Amino acid sequence: MIDVTVVLALVPHALEIGLVLVLGVLLFGNRLPGIARFLGRNMTEFRKGVAEIKEEVRSIDTVAEPKKKDESEDPTKPGSA
Repeated sequence: MIDVTVVLALVPHALEIGLVLVLGVLLFGNRLPGIARFLGRNMTEFRKGVAEIKEEVRSIDTVAEPKKKDESEDPTKPGSA
């Protein structure tokens, strides 16, 4: 069984998260708008790519599915007109 104190010791607390954020702003403060723009553009391109792949898979699935014929129109079965 996992000890709760061990798990809590590994979870970052608010002070640690705040310290990392402050250091990030101090180190990358003047570059943050550019980084945010870069990440936003890349996320948009990634989502477009995922949507295109999903659409391709859907179109392949619809093409690959054989269409069911009406049994009365099947000339290979005996008794069909």
